Amino acid sequence: MTLNNALPETQHCALPECNKPFSNWRRNCCCTSHQARYSAKMRWGTLNEPDRSKEEIVAYHRQWSIEKQKRTKNAMPAWANKAAIRSIYEEAAGLTISTGVKHEVDHIVPLTNKLVCGLHVEHNLRVTTFTENRQKSNKFVIQ
Repeated sequence: MTLNNALPETQHCALPECNKPFSNWRRNCCCTSHQARYSAKMRWGTLNEPDRSKEEIVAYHRQWSIEKQKRTKNAMPAWANKAAIRSIYEEAAGLTISTGVKHEVDHIVPLTNKLVCGLHVEHNLRVTTFTENRQKSNKFVIQ
């Protein structure tokens, strides 16, 4: 039995704008940053679209933030205790500063969901860590 000592076949980076040659049969791209971009583009189906400029990305996030503020404002009834809501957000900021771990305010019942829509009131808010809040995402779990 003989071992094949031939070099691995050279392939080119899967990102159209790069196209650098490399030889790693485990990946589609020449480096980890290109692999991450390639995976994201494949996930969103935008592989052949050009990358967005920084201005377009900033404008998109600004618009998304404005829409989120509108959704939150529309979800706050007139009888909501604004001082209590503000104190919950201040508690999250204080915990972030004191522990060094990023804390956020989470809506227990999401503001928008297929099953249920919650309100932006003090009883529907809790302080959680950033990672817990991202893991929960927009889910509503019945306990």
